[in-house]
Amino acid sequence: MLIFRYVIEIIITFFVVWGFNFFLNYLLKKKNNPLVSSIITFIIIGFSGFLLAPYVIAFPYYSFVYMPIALGFFLFTSIKILKA
Repeated sequence: MLIFRYVIEIIITFFVVWGFNFFLNYLLKKKNNPLVSSIITFIIIGFSGFLLAPYVIAFPYYSFVYMPIALGFFLFTSIKILKA
């Protein structure tokens, strides 16, 4: 049952980081270069995840949950920006 809880937390964290990433990129692209906005978004998600994850996620190693997701979105958006 504990594994099921961790899987649900990972799925919910994925959608929260996805929405937060999309929202911050949308806001920051208005004033900054798209690559700079992607870097700033990754830094903000990293800090907010570092500060909030211990209180929200029950997974013992919470950085293994949000950082790969945030890094994946950062790499995806960076590659998409550099190809355009």
